[in-house]
Amino acid sequence: MKKEDYADRVRQLIEQLFVDGRVRVQGDERPREVEIKNAVDWVVSVEPDLRIHLPGTPPGVDRKCLEWAVDQFYAAAQLAVFRHLGPDEIPLRLKSDIPTNVTRNSSMVYSVDLVFRFLPDLVRIVKGMNSSDPLLERLKEWGRQWPLSSVSIPDLLVTEIEPILADRCLSQLYADRIIESGSTDRLNDPRVREMIRGQFGAYLEMNDKFHKYFGNEREE
Repeated sequence: MKKEDYADRVRQLIEQLFVDGRVRVQGDERPREVEIKNAVDWVVSVEPDLRIHLPGTPPGVDRKCLEWAVDQFYAAAQLAVFRHLGPDEIPLRLKSDIPTNVTRNSSMVYSVDLVFRFLPDLVRIVKGMNSSDPLLERLKEWGRQWPLSSVSIPDLLVTEIEPILADRCLSQLYADRIIESGSTDRLNDPRVREMIRGQFGAYLEMNDKFHKYFGNEREE
């Protein structure tokens, strides 16, 4: 396939993720700037339809953060699919974190999550092929840095949840994901425990998994 035929390959991957969660990558060449732009434009165009289904009103979209998320997720997907690229390409294609001097805020978290909410799926794909793949550590590193997006990835020590708790929509979304996935490992933070307890209210005892956790907490 010629390079000129790749203009929409990044957008096609992102669109496929939104449609059915599948990871389909075309070519192992690094994407050009126009490819990232096309994908970001597409996400921005469908984001208004996504936000109406969220619990409350989410923050605005930070385009630079979204560009970083699109670029990095696509690069990680390439590394996962094209095994011949090898571990030496990981530091060349993937950044350990978003390059910014701005303190992380709710808008950044929401913008990255538009794409990184598929991070747990990518982790499962990579782990299923090779549980000792060095790519996994980079993906988990992202998971620790972006806790809203990484719910359901096990064995992550997440700490920076202040931007999530600062926004009603994101905190509700975080609680919903924790409950839906049964991720009791996220209850290590007392603020999250209180939030989950508020979600269940009087129905906490009806959920075996979470009731067991809070039951043990009361006994202590």
